[in-house]
Amino acid sequence: MRRHLALFFAIFFVACCCSDAPEHYIVSDVISNFDIAIKEMFPASIEIKEGVYDRKLITGWYPIRSNNVLFAAGEASELRFFSLDKAPLILSLRCRPVRPPEGVQQVISLFLNSTPIATLSLNPGWSEHEIALPSPALKLGENTLRFEYGYAAQAPGAPDNPNRRVLSVAFSDISFTEPESSDVPTLHKVDGRILQSPGSTLVYYSTVPGSGRLQVRIDEMGKQTEAHVFVESDNQESVDVVLSRSGPAWIDLAGFAGEIVRLTFHAKSKSGDEEPIVWSEIQIVDLDGGEKSTGSKDEEALGEDHKKLSDQNYDVFYVVLDAFYAKHASLYGYSRQTTPFLEELAQEAIVFSNFFAHSPYTLASTGTLLTSKYPHQHGLTRTAAVLRPDLGSLPGILSGHAVESYLISDHTFLVSDEWGLARDFSEVIKKGSYRNSLDEVVDAVSALYKEANDENRKFVYLHLIPPHRPYDPPEELKIFDSPGNEIDLTGPFLDDIEKGNYTPSQKELEYIAGMYDANVLYADTLVKEIVEFLEGRGLWDKTIFIVTSDHGESVRMEHGKLGHNTTLFDEMIHIPFVVRLPDHLELQNKTIESVSGIVDVAPTLLDLFGITTEEGFKGRSLLSDMFGRGRPSSEKYVFLENPGSKQVGVRDQEHKYIASPEHRMLFELRTDPEERVNIYSAKPIAAGYYEQWVAKEYAPQSEPQEDRVRLDQLSEEQRKKLRELGYIR
Repeated sequence: MRRHLALFFAIFFVACCCSDAPEHYIVSDVISNFDIAIKEMFPASIEIKEGVYDRKLITGWYPIRSNNVLFAAGEASELRFFSLDKAPLILSLRCRPVRPPEGVQQVISLFLNSTPIATLSLNPGWSEHEIALPSPALKLGENTLRFEYGYAAQAPGAPDNPNRRVLSVAFSDISFTEPESSDVPTLHKVDGRILQSPGSTLVYYSTVPGSGRLQVRIDEMGKQTEAHVFVESDNQESVDVVLSRSGPAWIDLAGFAGEIVRLTFHAKSKSGDEEPIVWSEIQIVDLDGGEKSTGSKDEEALGEDHKKLSDQNYDVFYVVLDAFYAKHASLYGYSRQTTPFLEELAQEAIVFSNFFAHSPYTLASTGTLLTSKYPHQHGLTRTAAVLRPDLGSLPGILSGHAVESYLISDHTFLVSDEWGLARDFSEVIKKGSYRNSLDEVVDAVSALYKEANDENRKFVYLHLIPPHRPYDPPEELKIFDSPGNEIDLTGPFLDDIEKGNYTPSQKELEYIAGMYDANVLYADTLVKEIVEFLEGRGLWDKTIFIVTSDHGESVRMEHGKLGHNTTLFDEMIHIPFVVRLPDHLELQNKTIESVSGIVDVAPTLLDLFGITTEEGFKGRSLLSDMFGRGRPSSEKYVFLENPGSKQVGVRDQEHKYIASPEHRMLFELRTDPEERVNIYSAKPIAAGYYEQWVAKEYAPQSEPQEDRVRLDQLSEEQRKKLRELGYIR
C-alpha cells in the first residue's frame, strides 16, 4: 500500500524549513554511489557474462566460464525487474534444452508475479521466443518472473555424481522491450549530476537513521515531466511523492527510522516530453548528525594517537592460529575452557567480537592480509593461482619505511615461492611445524633479537598450524569428553567426509569437535609460551601483540560441510582478533562490537607503525575503533567471497546475505545467529540493500593464464605437507 504525497505538500515543507535546517550528517549519497544503483530502462537485457554479478538474477542460475551462456540450474529459476508504468512489455528469449532424456521434450512454464503467462516447448538446438508480459500481471515496482522446467539433468559429458549440478535450459539472451517505444531512455551521471530521461528508473537502497530525511534538488526538468519518488521498506507503508518542478525538496523519513528502505526515482512524461530530469542532490541525512559527530576534534586526537605510536618504535607480532573458529574459543563464550590464556590476555587487550575472514581458506585470506584486496582482486582464487605481481604488499611498504618484516611459518602456501605470498619480506623463516611449533618459533624469534641493543622496528608474522588439521594435539591436552576415541583423524576419515563419501554419526562429530577443541587449547598454549618468551627477553613492553586466524573451521557440520573452503557461513569465516597494546599507551581493555575483517589489517598495521600510505587499500584502519575516535559508520559491513563455489556475500551485525549461482539467502542474525531461517523472500528490500553492497565490492578480474602454480611440479615435501593439511589428495 502506498501513501501519495502531492507536490504542494512536499514543497510546503521545503519553503518553511529548508532555510533553518539543522546541521546534518550524510548517511547515503545516491549520486556518489550512482554506479551501484539499479538503472532500469527498456529495452533492457540480462548481462550474460562470466564474473558479472547481475542483481536481476535471483535463484536457479549458473554462469558458465567463457561461453557467455547462462544455464538454468534445477527445476525452476527466477529473475526480477522493475516497472513503474505497467506498460506492456515483450520478453525475448534465445535458449536451448540441456541434455534431454531420450524421447523427452523440454518445456518451460513462465509465471509473472505468480500469474501463468506462457508455456514453451523446446526442440533440440537454439530457438528464439517472444512472450508478451500482460499489463494486468505487472506490478508497480519490483516484478518476479519465474521459469519452471519439465526436467533437469547433469551437464553433457559430466560423469554421474550426486554432488554435481543438474541443468535445465541454456540461455544466450534474456531481454525486455516496450512494443510501442522507439526511443531508448538515458540514465547517466555527468559532472556530479544525474541525467534521467522519461521512462527510466533509478533504484537505491539505504538505512534510515532516527532523525532521517531524504533531501533532493532538481536543477532542470521539462514542463510536462514528473519525478516520482517512492520510499518503501519491508515493514512500513510506502510513500509516493510526485515532483513536477525544479528546486529543492525533502521527505520526512521519521516513519522509516531504523529501517532499510528502497528509494525508487522514476521519470515520467505527460505529453511525450523527452527532456531529462537533472538531479544535483539525492541524500538521506541524519538531522541529529551534527551533534553526534566531533569531526576535526577526532581527527586531531587520532593524529596525536598516530604520533604516540610512531614515536615509541614498537614492534608488531601478528600471530595467526590457522583454522580457528571464534565460537570455539572460551574467550568468545564457548562452553569449554579452550582459551584460558587468551582470556587472561584479554584483560589488557582489545577484543574484536565481530571480526571475519573474507574467504574460508588460507590462500585467499593471506593474500587479503598482505594487500588489503579481496581475492578476485589479488588473484588467489584457487590452489593453482598466484598473487598478482603488480600489487603492492604490506611487507614491501614496511621495508620502504625502514621496518624489517619477517615471516615465520611451516605452511607450504606461505613460505614457498610459487604462490607469491613470501615476496617482499625481509626474511622468510621456515619454522613452526605442527609438532614442534614452540621450540622452532622460539629459536627463530631469538635469532631476530640476537643483538641486545637492536633498535630496528620489526613486523613479525607468525603463522602457526594449530588448530588446523591434523586434530592430534599432545596427549595431555586431550581433556574434553569425546566418545569414540577409536577414530583415526590423521588418516583418510576426514577426507571422506569432506568429499561426501561418508556421513558421520552425531557421536563421531562430537569426537571430532572434542579433538578440535583440544587443538584450540594447544594453540592457546603456544600463544602463552610465546608471550612468556617475549616477557622473559624484556620485549613485551615494546611489542604490539595480535592474535587472530585466517579462516574458521566447521567441525559439527552445522550446514552440512566439514572443515573449511566450502561455505560462507560463520563457522568458516568468524575468527578471533585480539590486540594487546603496550601499557605506555594507557588504553583500557575493551570489546569492540562493530564488524571488521582481514582486509582492514594492513591499513591498521601501517597506522600502528605510524606510516601513512596512499596504496588504495580496500580496508580501513581500525585505529579509530581502538582509540574510540570518530562517528560509527552506518554502512560497516564485511564483503565475503568463495571463488571456488562462486559464492559472494555481505555481513554486518544485523544480517548475513549469501548469493550463489542457484540460491539467494538472507539471515536475521540477532534472532537467528545460527543462520537457519532464510528470509530472502520475506524481506526483499533488506535483501536488495545487501545485494547493492555486493555489487559495489564485486568486480572480478581475469587471472593471467601464465600465472599459475604447477601442482604436479611441487616437491614431494611440499606435497606431503599440503596433503597433511587436507589441501591436496
